[in-house]
Amino acid sequence: MDIRKIKKLIELVEESGISELEISEGEESVRISRTTANAGFSGDAAGLCGADDAATRSV
Repeated sequence: MDIRKIKKLIELVEESGISELEISEGEESVRISRTTANAGFSGDAAGLCGADDAATRSV
């Protein structure tokens, strides 16, 4: 697959907001996937912020 096509596909993924794209052309295929910055976070952000606020008020 032509590198210009691959670069264009990367741009399309970045602009569209989709997380993954896979294209097959004949015997060749390309898969482009994005990860988000908070992909590894599994906690409750709102709960954590609330706990900090409560501790500040009681001091």
